[in-house]
Amino acid sequence: MEEISNGQALSYVLIHIFQINSFYEKLRIDFSTFSSFVSRIQSGYKDNPYHNKMHAFDVTQTVSFFLKKCKFQELASLTDLETAAMYISASIHDYEHPLLIS
Repeated sequence: MEEISNGQALSYVLIHIFQINSFYEKLRIDFSTFSSFVSRIQSGYKDNPYHNKMHAFDVTQTVSFFLKKCKFQELASLTDLETAAMYISASIHDYEHPLLIS
């Protein structure tokens, strides 16, 4: 995915998730503003061996899997806002994680 997206996998997955869930309309999110926000998230990840933007991509798509395929969203009766917040939280959980030097 990193290669296909030219290093923008995290941005692509967040934009796609928000699109397929109709969050732009339901939550009145301006696409251009959100796209800039997502780019800032992605650029905040450093080249850590583990806590990097691909790890954030993986966590974000894993959250999507659990929410949708395992029906966690339905089971927990999450609102659209709560669900969107989970996706944002997954994407930023290691934002600006410092490089670990041993």
